[in-house]
Amino acid sequence: MCHSILAEVEIKVDLLVPSNINAHSINYLRQMRFALAIAAILATASHLSAYELPKVGSGALARELQDFVNAFPINDVLEYTRVYLSRDKEFQWALNFMRNEEMRAFLDDVESLPEFATFMDYLVENGLNGYALFDTVKEVMEARLERVNVHSNLRVTGGLAGYVADVITAALVTNMQNLFHNKVATSVVFKNFVSEILSGRYDSLLTSTLTNVHFQRVLHQLRYLDLDDETFYANFYLLLVSKALVYVHN
Repeated sequence: MCHSILAEVEIKVDLLVPSNINAHSINYLRQMRFALAIAAILATASHLSAYELPKVGSGALARELQDFVNAFPINDVLEYTRVYLSRDKEFQWALNFMRNEEMRAFLDDVESLPEFATFMDYLVENGLNGYALFDTVKEVMEARLERVNVHSNLRVTGGLAGYVADVITAALVTNMQNLFHNKVATSVVFKNFVSEILSGRYDSLLTSTLTNVHFQRVLHQLRYLDLDDETFYANFYLLLVSKALVYVHN
């Protein structure tokens, strides 16, 4: 049963992918297919004290998703992020581009969607303070990251796509997939959460980076500057994770 649910999540991602995105980018999206919502939560979790998701009420959903946070190799990702932020101009531009006025307008549009309020209510009812997480997302997006010199022997691929390839290892994907399978098989709370995401109620929310005019303007600006807009689009939540980690630990 858990395999069929994971397959359904993959199908959902395929339906949300624009036709002009190449197979390489689609593969990155599929790697994160089990985390359409978890990615956003993980992105903000790194900013919270002791990496704990904010519980409310029963705290049930927060506890289930906390295992994904705990399984994320924060120290490894942080080291890669610091090195890239120190040495790679494309990566520096991408993270600081999140402070763009169009990005702020994009978040305002997301927050005004009826589906946003519905989703936040669902999270709260099931034990996760989604409103606190979204406030943290906005704080991280607004943060300005200063370039600092980093002394590290870490070898990196370079570029925005290189960063994603260095961070999203096969081992990480396998570990997250295995955790997803286990959660669906053993946790009613998590299984219901995945079913809620797949229900179709939040498609406008999930496709907001594709359809929102402000986010599309950001991608256009990246293309104009000859930056990798495809990788930025396909891995937006991962980059938000990265920015949050550096923001907290600088």
